[in-house]
Parts: sequence; C-alpha cells; structure tokens
Amino acid sequence: MASVNPEELVVRRLDGANVQGMAVVSRIVTNTFFTCIDEAKTAIAEVEPEAVVMMGGLSGRAMVTVERIAQNLNDGTRYGVTDNTGWAV
Repeated sequence: MASVNPEELVVRRLDGANVQGMAVVSRIVTNTFFTCIDEAKTAIAEVEPEAVVMMGGLSGRAMVTVERIAQNLNDGTRYGVTDNTGWAV
C-alpha cells in the first residue's frame, strides 16, 4: 500500500471548490470491498448530485486517473490487489 493516496489528496483539495458555477462536494469512502459501494450510494443519496466522478488508485500508474467506465467488476485477485482489510475477491 502506498504511503500517500494521491487521489485522496485531489478529492480533499477539490472539496468545496466551485468549477464553472458548479459546487464540488467530495466524499472519501473506505477501501473495503462492498462496504465502499454502500458508502458511495449513501453519499449520492445525501448530496443528490447532477454528476458523479469517481477516482481510484492502482499501484504503478504514473498519474491520477478518473474512472472512465462504471463497471461492477472486482478482479483484485488478478492484479494481486487487496482492500484495507487484506481481503481480495
């Protein structure tokens, strides 16, 4: 696990910002498989945003990237990725 989460830094920096007249409301969900889904759903229900942008980190990427496709695919074992509890699906 990286000592710094660059995506979290971006999210914290943008929280409360105004981008072209749109207020940015950031939420950070836990890095725990399936729990994060419920947390994201709750945040979306609370904020009722016009758009949702989700970010995720993958070790080895050279830059912060925005998720392009919303897939409910968990292939952590394929890449040797585990959540904060050490669990891989």
